[in-house]
Amino acid sequence: MYDLISKYGKGNLAFQTLDNKGTINDGVWADCPRLAFMQDPALGHSMNEDFEYVPGAQTSTVLGGWVYSQSYSGAIGLQDLTGGVLKLDCNSVSLGHGCQLQKLGESVAFASDKEFWFEGRFKLTSASKCQIFFGFAETDGDLLKAGNLASSTEYLGFGIETGAGLTYSLYSSTGAVEKSDEIAALVSDTYVKVGLKIDKDLNITCYVDDAEVSLSNVATLYLPDAQLTPTLICQSDGSTVQPVMYVDYINYMQRR
Repeated sequence: MYDLISKYGKGNLAFQTLDNKGTINDGVWADCPRLAFMQDPALGHSMNEDFEYVPGAQTSTVLGGWVYSQSYSGAIGLQDLTGGVLKLDCNSVSLGHGCQLQKLGESVAFASDKEFWFEGRFKLTSASKCQIFFGFAETDGDLLKAGNLASSTEYLGFGIETGAGLTYSLYSSTGAVEKSDEIAALVSDTYVKVGLKIDKDLNITCYVDDAEVSLSNVATLYLPDAQLTPTLICQSDGSTVQPVMYVDYINYMQRR
């Protein structure tokens, strides 16, 4: 049985059950005033990419609304799976081969009093090691081309650099200084849900599968302040099997 709980003071909407009663106020969305943002877009900006439909053409190298960059190889495409899923296939086992997508006409910038909430869900299959990025970055078609994130570019997101196997970290770069915190090892063919909350004072909180993860290095001082666009990268790290990334959704909101 569900009880509809609408917290008008925060503009939140939640479904409460006996199972989640104790954790209804936890997680990345706990204090996000989504109802208020939906009712009055002047209060906040939101994006929910569920990969069910994209405008314009769609081929193995074209996805409407996104800019595709190829590192020697790589194929993309929407999948006929429940809820909409995007596939990024390295299409190669060679080191550094793969593909990158950056969202057209969409960006965020982190600043004081501009609270930000982000959640995304993805999985990796058919690989024992890879190079990936799942987050936000300045426009850069070569962000991970050398196997390591380009530290002269500003970004914030989850990634795996060359030599890290399936262990992913949270990376943040100001374009001058990069910081990272190791998070966990991906389990092949198992979805992981990652989230970020940046409060009005630019304090950052990281979540994995709705649980808060402590950070030691990524902090306010090292948050980027440039305009960043949603960015997805999947590349081979020289494995004998080509990595494939499946992205279920990207969802974020920011106070204007």
